[in-house]
Amino acid sequence: MLRLYAAAVDFSVIIVLFITLHMVTSGRVAAADAAPQDIFIFFGYFIVTTGILGQTAGKFAAGIIVVDREGRVPGLPLAIPREMLGKFVSVVTLGIGFAWILYDHDRQGLHDKIAGTYVVKKSDAGVPGMLGRILRRENRDERK
Repeated sequence: MLRLYAAAVDFSVIIVLFITLHMVTSGRVAAADAAPQDIFIFFGYFIVTTGILGQTAGKFAAGIIVVDREGRVPGLPLAIPREMLGKFVSVVTLGIGFAWILYDHDRQGLHDKIAGTYVVKKSDAGVPGMLGRILRRENRDERK
């Protein structure tokens, strides 16, 4: 459930990013003839944030992080096949690569299996992340 929440946040961020870039670039991004740079921006968001930080904005909000077999941030060499090849294969198999997460012992999707990565709860984050902190704050306010 945390990964689904993270994906929803990430796609919201991507939509805002594309709308903003479309306005700032006078329509050169997110236009009918802008596919190459749109694909570059889309994958760049996921590859760079996952490779360097281990988490996208959505994973940060959900309190989860992508790690390699040793528990370290995967780095760009693992993030590239995970985000490009692995997620592409997961999508073209009609989502089976993502559904795999529900049945796998280690909760790895096909993209995680391809790259040798795991998504785990971040030790210094509250569960379920930012959403949980917001909800706890609202509950405190209601009691007053």
